[in-house]
Amino acid sequence: SRWAARARKLWRCIKDIELRVRLGYVLVLYHDWMGRLPAATTTMEALRELADRRDVSPFSRIATRFVEGHHGFMCADDSLGAEAVADGLAVAERSGVHVLDPSLIADGIYLSLGHGDLPRADGYFARMAGIVTHIGRPGDHAHFHALAGWRALLAGDTARASRSRRSPRVRR
Repeated sequence: SRWAARARKLWRCIKDIELRVRLGYVLVLYHDWMGRLPAATTTMEALRELADRRDVSPFSRIATRFVEGHHGFMCADDSLGAEAVADGLAVAERSGVHVLDPSLIADGIYLSLGHGDLPRADGYFARMAGIVTHIGRPGDHAHFHALAGWRALLAGDTARASRSRRSPRVRR
């Protein structure tokens, strides 16, 4: 698209590293969702190098790892995605920046369920349940329940999948 070509050209010449990282992860997401996985991969590789610089904020590094986890799911690359999720959560723990924890954990759930690894998904679900119960953001609750419905379907529990779809909150 013209937008992506213009954004990529702009991305190469932006001096502000934080802005450059943010535009980079928008480009990766755009290419992933448009099905342009080779372009997303090329952009992700360059973005990873940017995000690993010492002058990048913890938030931008964490957000890049979230996007990398998402990209791993879109490419069915479990090792890439799982490593990105683990690294993003580790950066969040060290820096105290936890705003993207539910999104990173959701990446872990997507990767796990996408590979049929229900026990690994359950570990992520336990962690996400604790977070969404205490944070209370409606979007995180909805995301949790949508993923729980998928997990229930994979386990063959259609009744639970249906209940999860209608659950407004994580039960304590």
